[in-house]
Amino acid sequence: MRIMLGSNPPWLNSGYGSQTRGLLTALQGLGHDVACFATYGLKGGKLEVGGVTMYPRCQDMWGADVLAGHLRDFEADLYVTLMDNWVFPPDYHDKFAVPWLSWFPVDTEPARRSAARMATRAEYNATFSRHGVRIMAEAGVAAEYLPLGVDIETFNPGDREASRDYLQFPHDAFVVAMVAANQSYPARKAFPENLEAFGRFQKRHPEALLYLHTEMQPTNPNNTLDLDELLEALDISLECVVRPNQYMYVTGAFGDEDMAQVYRAADVLLAASSNEGFGLPIVEAEACACPVIVTDFASMPETAAGNGILVPAKCRQYTRMGAWDVLPDIDGIEAALEMAYGWSDSEREMRGDQGVAHIWREYSWDVVTERYWQPLLERIERDVTLAKLETRQAAARTR
Repeated sequence: MRIMLGSNPPWLNSGYGSQTRGLLTALQGLGHDVACFATYGLKGGKLEVGGVTMYPRCQDMWGADVLAGHLRDFEADLYVTLMDNWVFPPDYHDKFAVPWLSWFPVDTEPARRSAARMATRAEYNATFSRHGVRIMAEAGVAAEYLPLGVDIETFNPGDREASRDYLQFPHDAFVVAMVAANQSYPARKAFPENLEAFGRFQKRHPEALLYLHTEMQPTNPNNTLDLDELLEALDISLECVVRPNQYMYVTGAFGDEDMAQVYRAADVLLAASSNEGFGLPIVEAEACACPVIVTDFASMPETAAGNGILVPAKCRQYTRMGAWDVLPDIDGIEAALEMAYGWSDSEREMRGDQGVAHIWREYSWDVVTERYWQPLLERIERDVTLAKLETRQAAARTR
């Protein structure tokens, strides 16, 4: 088939950008012709990148003004979107005349009302987690299980001490890493709860170091937290906090190799979020043999099944999207940090090995492609072929 993917372009060092890189390669490996509509990072003209045509956005971020033209220009048989489906206008699919596979996260209970409504407009729906499949089924929508993939050539165990040298982390520190976008308010990544728990833990263990791979100062004060202000409010000494170069962070200069170094250097990834549709840093960390701390909610128990510590939810909170997520329990996060701190070398190694095996078994791109993408696309291709045949037959009857 000729498949156009709508998502971040592959040159972006974002979670969706990394998935675009992996998926375009996987689809080409299955024999499909592919193109990409770059919903971010390209305006003004088409580009050819690695033999793949990259189509630009115009005025509308989701392509409502140009997508029909892009699909005709590429002669697409299928349009695949890799993003939240609730962002689209109600008449989104009315603007193009090819089948739509909407591939999206589900991170709440129940499904967001807008997500369930939009899913009824797509010919095919797929979601990142089994949690998402269940939640969409409860909303009356059938969705395929189609997890994100991990590049295990990049994200794999390595030399922990070499990674600490690379990042200039002290070799004797207990390194807690948070890799989380500072976006949305209330904070979806539960920065207040995670940081308060770390602050308590650090007071008992002064050798603990917190690496915050995020934007520290808000570019939009109405939508992000001032993390320096939060650290001060929680009485967490800046001497035990490391942050990336903020210019490099906001310009996307940190690539997958850099992130693999972070996960290898860390003793634990702190990722007890309020919700996750998948949580790519969780599986990337596991692939690098780094244990993870996550909330027992939404997709997180699945993705962290290799070596994760589950933190209970303190309470539910109703979101403006018409669904519930949770607040992780601060005492539970603190206890999880203590558990990880107390592991022996052999137990830490065993946990790391379990995480790596989990990723290789469930989320490597080879597994995701062969187990999920190939059979789904074969079914869609049969549908497309049959629809084209019926169209030709109908046209012949009118002559």
